[in-house]
Amino acid sequence: MNTTVKRIILLVLLLSAFAASTAAEEPVFPVKVSQNNRYFVDQNGKPVFWMGTTQWQLFREYTLDDAKTIIEGVKSKGFVFIQVMLMGVGDGTVPNVHGQKPWINDNPLTPNEAYFKNVDSVMQIARDNNVIISMTLYHQRYRKCITLDKARQWAKWVARRYKDFPNIVWSMTPEATQEFVPIIRELAAGLREGDGGRHLITFKPDPSPYSSSFIHSEEWLDFDSMQTWTWVELIYPMVTNDYNLKPVKPVLMAEGAYEEGPEYEFDVTPLWVRRQAYYSYLAGAHHTYGHNDSWRVLPTWKKALDAPGACQLSILKKIFLGLKEWWYLIPDQSIFANGGKTDGTVLNLAARHKDGKWIMVYLADKASFSINMNKLASGSKANASWINPKIGEPVPIGSFSTTGVASFSTPNGWEDAILILETSAAAAKAGGKNFTWPEGKKAAVSLTFDDARPSEIDNGLDILDRYGVKVSFYVIPSNMEKRLEGWKKAVAGGHEIGNHTLTHPCSGNYPWSREKALENYTLEKMEQEMDQANAAVERLLGVTPTTFGYPCAQTFVSRGVDVKSYVPLVARKFAVGRSYADQCLNDPAFCDLAQVYCLLFDCLDFEQVKQLFDRAAESGYWLILCGHNVGPTPANQTVLMSTLQAICKYANDPASELWFDRVDVIGKYIAKQRQAP
Repeated sequence: MNTTVKRIILLVLLLSAFAASTAAEEPVFPVKVSQNNRYFVDQNGKPVFWMGTTQWQLFREYTLDDAKTIIEGVKSKGFVFIQVMLMGVGDGTVPNVHGQKPWINDNPLTPNEAYFKNVDSVMQIARDNNVIISMTLYHQRYRKCITLDKARQWAKWVARRYKDFPNIVWSMTPEATQEFVPIIRELAAGLREGDGGRHLITFKPDPSPYSSSFIHSEEWLDFDSMQTWTWVELIYPMVTNDYNLKPVKPVLMAEGAYEEGPEYEFDVTPLWVRRQAYYSYLAGAHHTYGHNDSWRVLPTWKKALDAPGACQLSILKKIFLGLKEWWYLIPDQSIFANGGKTDGTVLNLAARHKDGKWIMVYLADKASFSINMNKLASGSKANASWINPKIGEPVPIGSFSTTGVASFSTPNGWEDAILILETSAAAAKAGGKNFTWPEGKKAAVSLTFDDARPSEIDNGLDILDRYGVKVSFYVIPSNMEKRLEGWKKAVAGGHEIGNHTLTHPCSGNYPWSREKALENYTLEKMEQEMDQANAAVERLLGVTPTTFGYPCAQTFVSRGVDVKSYVPLVARKFAVGRSYADQCLNDPAFCDLAQVYCLLFDCLDFEQVKQLFDRAAESGYWLILCGHNVGPTPANQTVLMSTLQAICKYANDPASELWFDRVDVIGKYIAKQRQAP
């Protein structure tokens, strides 16, 4: 499998992780400002990472089915906030897709119930998905209709109608001039009267480049928002200005250059999407993304939901959430001993935890630089890792003293790069080298085999048993019956039998799977597959599978707008869900046990496998290998007997620093370690 395909698979799994993990961790809205006034929290005080997207025309230009597709699509990428214009782009008088205008006779004091019933329905879809709508109820282009004398009553009506929706932030879009101050004050007063102050209020000036901070001290302005449009070079200085204002308020870079937008002075590639976002966050702000095809409602709007830039911002969010107490980020360019850059469009920026638990450095291009290591908490070593922002996988590079200066150069071939430095205490929470494996081992390895193929018994079992190496077999019951006595011997020998479904359903794009295509499955049917497979294993072997292997590494059922992840189903039924043909290892303190990554070792010789073992030992991660047939000569989907024997010898070598065991055993150990105080 080539590198590009592997990266695509990895990215799909990263994105599906959001759907699987958020169910148990959903914030409770309405959102509030934190006690230190730097970030956002839910009603329980839990920090909420503002990564927004723009869908300005969501209420007006889409059917409810399309709106549902958009909301579910952006949620799956990790976006929690969607910025929407209540009346859409224009002067506020354009009808929606059903031919309904917002107001009768274009008068905001006579709202058209038919128009707003549609808005109600979209808001409910967003609420069902726990997505916040940042609702723009005024744009300076609406000025002919929403006048000063009507502003307060209009805003009050809107706020009363939607006050019981927890998933709202109020926004406005005036020009950044004193002329508009009276009307936005009236609008803010109407909002407060209408919802009793339940929801936050901000505004983003238009045209750009301006910030709401020109009236920063207004009591009703809960946080500052800005628009930079084509001027990427203004993100850092504008955010820095607002970040340093008093009283302290959160800062949002609410609109920049849209991915694939044609109107800017440069091609807005995924690299420029990443640069804008990292500039915002590393300067101390929050960030909103946008795609050209979405706000213009082009025929390609559905494709835009999966644009590379949007997917790579999902990776950005995962990186930040992986930091201990990410919300205590402090922008600090004095972290650089040299090589920092805050002027222009291609920057090198740095930030740290307020107590020095970690440092994050973003390099927008190839760079050599040095870091003042005393910016980290003293008295411990700092573990360093590179992260490619396009992929998101940490690459550990060693530990460093927290004194003096350390020099670094970005890896060759990367467009941009992130350096993470974590003190040992912080890294212990993040996993990797500081995770405690049994008996002083550096990392863990699980060998797995799929499908219950006859050669696994005929050629593989004797080798495994000769060396006492325990593995996990993910079986299809009908295949297992071909060597039933052999599988009974495997159970007696202490090997794990895992669930691989009853019939191995995959996408119907595989011709052999057309009759059992996941596109034609429901969650109920998939659950039935799992239950029947477990029942068959219990009947044939007398054991009950506790871990699951995803057939073809595909985690979905149905098609189009009805697609659903069945990862949550696996999470409920099994201790571990094992993927297939991935590219990275599993951080034991961070990985989602419902979809752990797995690398193929079909057709590899021992030296190639040994490189993976070394990678595990260096990172402290859990390496899972997957094979299929076992045979004496190279063939498709075949683990060489010579390779398997060499692995078993290595596992038995007293000098080996790796813990070899079954998936269920290692998964149970990780879960227990995570629960330890």
